[in-house]
Amino acid sequence: MTIRRLAADLGVTPMALYWHYKNKEQLIIGMADHLISPFAPKEADDRPWQEQLRDLTQGLVGTLRAYPCAKTVRRPRTQRHRGARGQALESRSWPSS
Repeated sequence: MTIRRLAADLGVTPMALYWHYKNKEQLIIGMADHLISPFAPKEADDRPWQEQLRDLTQGLVGTLRAYPCAKTVRRPRTQRHRGARGQALESRSWPSS
């Protein structure tokens, strides 16, 4: 994905995207956050881990079905799991078995 191609697909200029996002990395982070926000675990979720995992999996599958190209959207390595949603995932005490 290039900024120029995305801008053309959206019918805007590349500078319009840079008005909202500092660089391509920030744009990709925004896209990833938007795609996972409907099903990302919430910090105050006290349900059993099995229910949380089921909802997470169903959300991911639903997103990939609705947006097949989403499988190519990845956070840059330096930014993975550092946002609020990533911290919520990391803070979970998932069982070892």
